[in-house]
Amino acid sequence: MAVQAYAKVIDFATSVDRRLFDDRQEICRSLGLERQANVIDLDASELYPPLSKEETWVWLRFLPTSYSFTAGEWKDYSFDIIPTIALKEISKAFESKLFINFEIRTPEKLLIDPMVIGLQGRRMFPIVRWGESLKPFNEIKNIVCDKYITIYSHAGQISEKARNILCELIFQNSCGVSLYRRLFLYRHCGQKMATFSLNTDDDTPRAICPECGEIRVINNW
Repeated sequence: MAVQAYAKVIDFATSVDRRLFDDRQEICRSLGLERQANVIDLDASELYPPLSKEETWVWLRFLPTSYSFTAGEWKDYSFDIIPTIALKEISKAFESKLFINFEIRTPEKLLIDPMVIGLQGRRMFPIVRWGESLKPFNEIKNIVCDKYITIYSHAGQISEKARNILCELIFQNSCGVSLYRRLFLYRHCGQKMATFSLNTDDDTPRAICPECGEIRVINNW
């Protein structure tokens, strides 16, 4: 089974001044801040790569089921056997004292790779993932994107370039996209443009070139 670890360093002991953590822990406990006492005052991005807004949106939809450590849900995790190498990476992240919580994210489907993420405030950091294939992120992004594009029969087919532009709209607006039909009066690259809408409160009529992805606002709709 393949394992991908995200830690930027191998030995945290040389990266984190434990004396600073001991001092912080003592002060927090004297003030009754028990949860704060278990977290070190250090930006986790120094040791782990933070997920961008787009990456977070994709991963949470690719791996929708969450097992929270602080909620006591890890004791019920039995979907698959976590490899020992992955367990060591999780243990290392625990020992770093960087995170207020950890989640195991999984779709609970065969052949799709689970992931453990660490949470520091509102930010998410990948710790480790494991599985049979470990699909690259761009492939996962396309899988998620396909679930949010609805193409009706009168809209016809669109190119990969046009599809990628629609994907960016999906990620920017956190919504789905629906393509309806081709327009006779709106043409680009020698083809009729296709009407589409974002599945949001924004009802601005738009059209996209099925070849190059050029987008235009439709006037007098």
